[in-house]
Amino acid sequence: MAAQTKPVLYLAAVLLLAACNSTSVNLRTGEIPNATNCRPTSAIADEIAGSQMACHQGIAGDGVQVLISNANRRASVRSDKAEREMTSIFIRPASAIGEAGPVRFDAFYSQGLFDLRGKTGCVGVLEDGTAEIKKSANTTTLHYKLQFRLVSPLGWPEDCKEPHRIAGAVEL
Repeated sequence: MAAQTKPVLYLAAVLLLAACNSTSVNLRTGEIPNATNCRPTSAIADEIAGSQMACHQGIAGDGVQVLISNANRRASVRSDKAEREMTSIFIRPASAIGEAGPVRFDAFYSQGLFDLRGKTGCVGVLEDGTAEIKKSANTTTLHYKLQFRLVSPLGWPEDCKEPHRIAGAVEL
């Protein structure tokens, strides 16, 4: 390998590793939303953010939580260039995933780094949506189509002014 090629390959490897994307799906059985902590008691933005983060942390009950998490780390020397998105779909009762068809659900959404002091991001309040179980011979799949009204925990309405729509399917 030529001496000039090595630095180029090292630089390419570093850039490739610095721009990481990941998506994970976690399935938690016996979980329902925490109704006490999941609804803000005031219009104060940081209380809204705190209550929405509590929504991603279910409590014991007859349900199934599907937690979809996306992270995107762009090459940057600044730590606030990480982007993340989290959607929690709580299906009730848990037995609903055993049969094909529409299911009763609650859903919660958050994006950005709003839970770190001074960072920006949005939390989502479900406005509309559907969730349906589809079954084949070997798989059970949750198909969802959701629309959230976004709120800025820092009170910056320009950051979160448009509704956010999510649609997809995850294998359970």
